[in-house]
Amino acid sequence: VTQPYKTAWMLRGMENLLCDYLINRLFIEKLYDKLYKLQGEILRRLTKAGMDMIGFEGDIATQYSLIMGPDTWRAVDKPRLAKVIASCKQINPDVHVFIHSDGDIGEIMPDLIEIGFDVIDPIQPECMDPIKIKKLYGDKITLHRCGSLQKTLPFGTPEDCRKEAITYIIQCGQNGGLVLGASNTIGYDVPVENIVAWYKAVLNFIL
Repeated sequence: VTQPYKTAWMLRGMENLLCDYLINRLFIEKLYDKLYKLQGEILRRLTKAGMDMIGFEGDIATQYSLIMGPDTWRAVDKPRLAKVIASCKQINPDVHVFIHSDGDIGEIMPDLIEIGFDVIDPIQPECMDPIKIKKLYGDKITLHRCGSLQKTLPFGTPEDCRKEAITYIIQCGQNGGLVLGASNTIGYDVPVENIVAWYKAVLNFIL
């Protein structure tokens, strides 16, 4: 489902919403209560229907930091996310929960793990080092997609792409916990031969 933060800024506009955080917190609390109630019910129904994985999508960060301060996120989003995730895992303890957000969410990575997220999508390499994230949290989460779409894939050579893929497999794939792929949708600026080199590297490594 869409992260309530994303829904909120689509309703209010980004500037208005960020101002609400500062001067109209009661409104934010009431709005988020309604949004999390709705999204939580959707996720619970999906869990009851037998989905293997459920989650939230919507960017909460830039390439430099969270859009809101980490303390604000912990006050507004964290307890509501925790409640939704707990209710879904009560229905099915084995359901996997992912979060999608581009940007640098490293500041709240321990919080995400604490409240029950199993998969982090993506590990955007321009702002979070996948190898470092693996070393810090690899026994607790799965890294989902970390191929560079701002450097290697669009501007590197096929050999650069092959080396990047192999590096991530070796450094981030120990004991599982890695779903390798481009960190977002592959655009028209990525040469086809680079995509082929990336996937051949993965296939040949496996074989």
